[in-house]
Amino acid sequence: MSSSTSTTTGDICPGGLSVTRTYTLKDAANNFVSCDQMFMIEPEVSPPTFEEVPEEKSVSCADGCLDDSCFDGPPNAASTVCEVDIISLTNVTDFTMNSDCSDGSTVGTYTITWTAVDECENEASATQTVYVTNDQIPTFFEHLSDKDVECGEGCAESTTDDFDQCFDMPTAVDECGAAVIPKGSVISKTVDGCSALTGTYSQTWTATDKCGNVATTAQTVTIADTTDPTIDDMGIIDEQKTCFDAIDAPPVLIASDTCGNAMLDKACCNMLAVGGVDIMRTWTATDECGNSATFTQDILITCE
Repeated sequence: MSSSTSTTTGDICPGGLSVTRTYTLKDAANNFVSCDQMFMIEPEVSPPTFEEVPEEKSVSCADGCLDDSCFDGPPNAASTVCEVDIISLTNVTDFTMNSDCSDGSTVGTYTITWTAVDECENEASATQTVYVTNDQIPTFFEHLSDKDVECGEGCAESTTDDFDQCFDMPTAVDECGAAVIPKGSVISKTVDGCSALTGTYSQTWTATDKCGNVATTAQTVTIADTTDPTIDDMGIIDEQKTCFDAIDAPPVLIASDTCGNAMLDKACCNMLAVGGVDIMRTWTATDECGNSATFTQDILITCE
């Protein structure tokens, strides 16, 4: 009569299985003889497999994907060794910033690598790459309202045609976080006014990010002249004279305007007064927009 038994020790991982098989031969008188057979089952070297590894993709920085939330997954991992489990699934992320946007519209590249390890220390890796792109135009913080400005009050002086100070300066930002400095265009006069400086002016600002996305905003400023010109009276005052006093010739006064030129006219008339003559000298200054100012000198001549 013969029989056999098997004894297994160890584990499939990490060192493998040791199997001892004992064969026994026995006669009718229960006399027996036995022998052992030993063999090893070594661990299988076979890396785990991943199911449905996420594909590489592109996302816009405007979607708020600037961290690990960009990635899909993790993928499912399974061991290819019989009766062996996955004992760890770890990941390592890496981000490369392309701040100058030299590679098209890509401003950054995220890479995540998942590593699965089974009980037999077999391992495998899977990777997903996410390209962060900037396809959004810059954003202006404020809307520039059109406005009216009085000529000569700070930004539109009669001595210059540089109206930069008449306009407000906008600010802009890029969706990917980089500051953008808007560039103003040449100021253009779109509507003529009553003088060389008055009228309607416009300026356009262009904000361009490093990826070439462009946004514009504009403002219109209307410069008006409602201010009267001024006359320098040269210190002239009203006078009283007698018939024997000499009367000076009318002086040459000077007129000026904060928004251009002013024309000065002089009128003089003699009016009879009780016991003498009243001379009224009147100077009138008129600017190009019809605003005017007057100055009068009264000379009373008595002949008693």
